[in-house]
Parts: sequence; structure tokens; C-alpha cells
Amino acid sequence: MTGSGDLEAVGVGRRSSLLPLLRLADESVDHVEAHLDEGELFAWTAVGAMVGAVQAVPRTPSLWELTLVAVAEEFQRRRHGTEMLNAVIDSLAARGARRIVVGTASAGVGQLAFYQRAGFRVFAVDRDHFDRARGYTGNESENGIVIRDLVWLDRLLP
Repeated sequence: MTGSGDLEAVGVGRRSSLLPLLRLADESVDHVEAHLDEGELFAWTAVGAMVGAVQAVPRTPSLWELTLVAVAEEFQRRRHGTEMLNAVIDSLAARGARRIVVGTASAGVGQLAFYQRAGFRVFAVDRDHFDRARGYTGNESENGIVIRDLVWLDRLLP
């Protein structure tokens, strides 16, 4: 299946082959590996290179969580992430999803803007989420901000 741009959706063989890419979505290797086999993993290539992947996990028949969203660094800021996200939302909506949730670090200002541009809205904050018990060192930072809190966003579908 080819997307509207130069992306092509591809089947995912061994999910572990995408670990380097998926690590871009979460700093905790333990977290990524522990949840690697959950839900459905969507992936895309362009010009023979892996562009990105989105993992979607059903929580109920109408509620899905995007647990990992990653775009390879060389493909970022080229609208590939938006195209990927829209394809996943369309696929989940066709299966009866009525609400999609995603969590991201409060320090990830680019990710927060990305999701809000895609129609997601903040509905909760999980304070002090990124702790040692979840595989984080407490020293991670992004945009000069220590990563502490998880911001939950959702998008309601018709």
C-alpha cells in the first residue's frame, strides 16, 4: 500500500529488527522491549529505507493507545510522521476505534505540538512517571528540560 507521499506501508517481520528505530520513541530500552509484541505495529519505508513505525494497542474495542511512534531522524520534519499518524488513525477508525490516546514526555515540546496539530488534546498528566522503576535514570532531558511527567492526549473519532 502506498501513501499519499513517497511512503510505502510495509509488513513487519521480526519486530525486534525495528528496535533501533523504536528506541527513538522512548529512552527506556526495557520499556520498548517489554511492550514490543503488543498490539499492531505499522511501518513505512521510502526509497528503500525504513522511515518510521507506529505501535497501536487496543485497550477496548473502541479505545486504542499509540504506545510507540517513531520517525527516523533523517526523515523527521518532512511530514512523514503526519502521514503515518493519519494512516494509523484511518485504519483504527475503520475497525471501530472511537478514541485514540497517546502519552508523551512533558519535555517533548515538539511531540506535544505534533499531536495537537493532529487533533489530539491533553486530558491528563501523570506526574513523576519517568522514574527508575519504569527503566529511566532520572537524568534524561529533552529541550533542556528534565523528563519527569507523562502528558496524556486523546483524539475522539466520529
